[in-house]
Amino acid sequence: MYCWGGTVSGELGLGGIEEQQVRTPRHLATLPAGTQIVQVACGYNHTVFLSAEGSVFTCGNNERGQLGHSGQTTRPVLLERLENYPVAQVAAGDQFSLAVTRWGGLFSWGDNRHGQLGTGDPSEFIQRPRQLRALVSKRVVQAACGQAHCLVLTDDGELLSWGSNEHGQLGQGTLGGPPVSQPRLVAALAGLPLGRVVCGGHHCLAVTKCGRVLGWGRNALHQLGLSSEQDQPTPVAIRGLGTQRVRHVAAGENHSAALTREGAVFTFGAGMYGQLGHGGKTNEVHPRQVIELMGSAVSQLICGRQHTLAYVSAGGAAGGKVVAFGLGGSGQLGVPDTPLARTPVTVAGPWTRTAEGTGSEDWPSGGGPLRLFCGGHQSFAVRLPDSPDSAEACDDRQWPAGSQILELTAPQADAIREAARSSSSGSESDCERRDRLLQFAETALGSVACLSGSFLPAGPRHVCTSLQPNLDLSACQRAMQTLYGVTSEPFAEVVHARLAAVPAALPPRPADPEALRALLVLLCWPGLEQLAQPLGDALLAVSELDWAVLSGWLRQLPAPPLLATIGVFKAAVLRLIKRADTLTQCSDGSWRLGGRLQATLRVLRRLHGALLEQPRGRGRPALAVTPTTTPTTTPTGAGPGPPSGAVTDESFYMPELTDLVSVPLDYVGWQLASGGAGGDRYFCHFPFVFDAAAKTQLLQTDALLQMRSAMELAAHQQVAALLTGRVSSGQFLQLTVSRRRLVEDTLQQLWQLTQDDLKKPLRVRFEGEEGEDAGGVRKEFFLVLTRELLDPKYGMFSEFGETNTIWFNPDSLEEDVMYLLIGIVCGLAIYNSTIVNLPFPLALYRKLLDQPLSLDDLAGLSPMTARSLSDVLSYTGDDLEETMCLTFEVTRETFGHVQTIELKPGGSKIAVNQSNKHEYVDLYIDHMLNTSIQKQYHAFHEGFYKVCGSKVLQLFTAPELMTLVIGDENYDWQAFEQNAEYREGYQRDSPPVKLFWQVFHSLTLQQKKQFLLFLTGTDRVPITGMKSIKLYIQPARGGDTFLPVAHTCFNLLDLPEYATAEKLRYKLLQAIQCTEGFGLV
Repeated sequence: MYCWGGTVSGELGLGGIEEQQVRTPRHLATLPAGTQIVQVACGYNHTVFLSAEGSVFTCGNNERGQLGHSGQTTRPVLLERLENYPVAQVAAGDQFSLAVTRWGGLFSWGDNRHGQLGTGDPSEFIQRPRQLRALVSKRVVQAACGQAHCLVLTDDGELLSWGSNEHGQLGQGTLGGPPVSQPRLVAALAGLPLGRVVCGGHHCLAVTKCGRVLGWGRNALHQLGLSSEQDQPTPVAIRGLGTQRVRHVAAGENHSAALTREGAVFTFGAGMYGQLGHGGKTNEVHPRQVIELMGSAVSQLICGRQHTLAYVSAGGAAGGKVVAFGLGGSGQLGVPDTPLARTPVTVAGPWTRTAEGTGSEDWPSGGGPLRLFCGGHQSFAVRLPDSPDSAEACDDRQWPAGSQILELTAPQADAIREAARSSSSGSESDCERRDRLLQFAETALGSVACLSGSFLPAGPRHVCTSLQPNLDLSACQRAMQTLYGVTSEPFAEVVHARLAAVPAALPPRPADPEALRALLVLLCWPGLEQLAQPLGDALLAVSELDWAVLSGWLRQLPAPPLLATIGVFKAAVLRLIKRADTLTQCSDGSWRLGGRLQATLRVLRRLHGALLEQPRGRGRPALAVTPTTTPTTTPTGAGPGPPSGAVTDESFYMPELTDLVSVPLDYVGWQLASGGAGGDRYFCHFPFVFDAAAKTQLLQTDALLQMRSAMELAAHQQVAALLTGRVSSGQFLQLTVSRRRLVEDTLQQLWQLTQDDLKKPLRVRFEGEEGEDAGGVRKEFFLVLTRELLDPKYGMFSEFGETNTIWFNPDSLEEDVMYLLIGIVCGLAIYNSTIVNLPFPLALYRKLLDQPLSLDDLAGLSPMTARSLSDVLSYTGDDLEETMCLTFEVTRETFGHVQTIELKPGGSKIAVNQSNKHEYVDLYIDHMLNTSIQKQYHAFHEGFYKVCGSKVLQLFTAPELMTLVIGDENYDWQAFEQNAEYREGYQRDSPPVKLFWQVFHSLTLQQKKQFLLFLTGTDRVPITGMKSIKLYIQPARGGDTFLPVAHTCFNLLDLPEYATAEKLRYKLLQAIQCTEGFGLV
């Protein structure tokens, strides 16, 4: 072991030498022969040594009892008081010392004027080591000392502090006040899995398992890396280190340093003595990399009071080197004639290897690694034994297991299961092992910090962000499944009870979202139904800011645990509905939700929003979670469908609701509530739980209420008209149109109508035709009208062949009234429960619901354009500008001429590069889907909401609204047959009926769709599915020379009795060609 620096009080342990400063490394030979030192802790002018056997030696100033024995000594003296307590770690403050035993106990001694010994004893100093009784039930894994304050980290992840709080260095949220003389929890860091904690003079730093660095305490010289010079009584994240993958931090009196996984060094804070290594003497407000060490892999980083040491690992044949910078007036740099070094200088010593790799006589080749220590104005270099443990101890980027909080692993879960299966009457060693594992389970499984620090992936890790939870999901699922299989007591009780306690222990506002990783771990627990209430409360307690991060994590999970979680809360809702105290019946017949039921539904709302509601940005949620349409067949223009087993809107549906509550009455109560609010008292506040059938009920209820209101108003107007002699409109919206002038007639009549008129039930009559409108004529009216409106001769829409969709033509010459008409037609179709064939992409329905649009919505219109923009976003090369040759403008062809439009002022002169490519894509999407068609869409929107202006549409998602308008092609012909009914003597087993179904199932898909059009007036399936299409079959009068006849208004088929399948097929194919026109049969 070698030492250098100030030794005025004998703190180097060299014995009674005359020098007060040792300016070059000197061999320390005053320890007992054969003693292997593994750690050195330095106070202001005293030193504590720890041997490999766990013995403690001290030397230096003993004015306040900091040596743990009487008298001052210039040679290391064994601390006999601790001989029976093997020590694992030592720490030293200015004039006091700490020792952590191998069993996790903590001893303190020395100065106690600020309560820094943590014993609660009012004595000004304690000369002999004394165990902290307040921590006897804890197992300490790390201890750190500042000038007059302490931090300890326990194996269950708790960080405790005590001592002086003049600058808020205890992290308790307060500045100043009386000293804290006993350990107190740093509540602001509760739940965070900390990997390293250190103390500076009056400030503290901590690194989480994923590399987030937090600081608190004094900041007058920016030692916390913050712009402000205000002291921080509560831990705050040091943003300048957020993406650097920090593994280690060190702190001096007023400066701080950080070491990354790659070996880069960042320093900040006080720099007046050059201790930051940047070549100057100025303070650094924010973390700044030490340029002189760039390209070198630093493996050790230690701060003294006003100097810094670093060890640069070997990069070739020669060994590594020790460098130092900062104050050197006491020789603490180890470089002669250097009172101050502003940049790193090499510390020459016997460890310095030659180019041939040979060492000196005092430091022979082939030995163990070098370990540096410093503090105060002294420095030490220790050669550790050649072993894997020593190599780990000599790399600050590695965290020795004994210094870390407990973490659950898959092998640990296996060990717990095996211990639970083994006999409790085994050998003594087996019993001890069982006891250890039981204690581990009791501590780790009930700790938020321990679970949050578990299942970290191997290799480099980044700070937890909304895109990266740093979770090894397969290991987590395996471990939780293993623990769920533990059934033997007392292990089973401990496992289940401790995990059940975790949700309530989650901090509602953690210092960093990393503490929320415990929630992801819990979601992998197979017995999640046992945790439903506490887990739900924990999810609701997460702040909006942290929920944004947690939502990103949830979207990255595979579907099975998410579907299980959703299922647990859905089951809880159903159980609560069946309880008498969770629903209160109102005078209007509706039901108001009780508090627990509200809370459970709010949890589902949060999950639905996180997994399926489109975030504002450029893409949909990732991986197995896909916002999609209700049916498994994706409508045209809706983009790619969900993968099998993915989380969709259907995952949240609760079809049982229609049997347990009155959906129409709930809607009425919701409508009557002030502004549709009412504090989440109705199921309509949680529309995602309604399936297609329930939402159809809601829509029909809303339409019925509005139609009845419009008809009553019309009736009153008719009475008034009789009294005044004026002409009034009827109680129905009656349209009489000619097939030859369909668009003109419709436009002329709709244009004259008021909004109240449009809310009346619609009836249509075609001139010259006898059919009475009981629904069938209306269906054909919409079918023929929409086909006519989409005729290219009008030029109102642009066609996109890739997706078979249409979009508003920005260069259309048609007047706005035509787009208004289409909007009204679309609204009337919804209002009158009629499917229309308007092949718009999903983007239109998002716009109608005022939802943000993304690149996925553009893909539903033009996949090729979306792929091109996606290529721009995914390109990472610095030559994007030269490779893509793009500017902020878009071109389109207008009547044979190419038109160029700038996406922003001066866009033709702005090249797209890495810094602005996201803005370019956002503007491109906005131009295509919004600004270029603003005029046309505004007219369409006005017409649509002229009819559908009620709040009921708020209950629909965009895919649901799309399916409601255009239907889908999710055909189930077996369900179609099973749902059929028979009249006038026909039965399911009647020969003509059996013959019909034999022929029908032999038809091609196109022929079946044509039959559906023949029967119902549309070949699309309603949002409620094929089960809602009920076919009625009855015998037809006459012989088999007649064709089958469809009564479209009633889905009724007149089927003659045909002798053979061939004849039935021939007649049926003839009949389904006649799908237009109405007559009386």
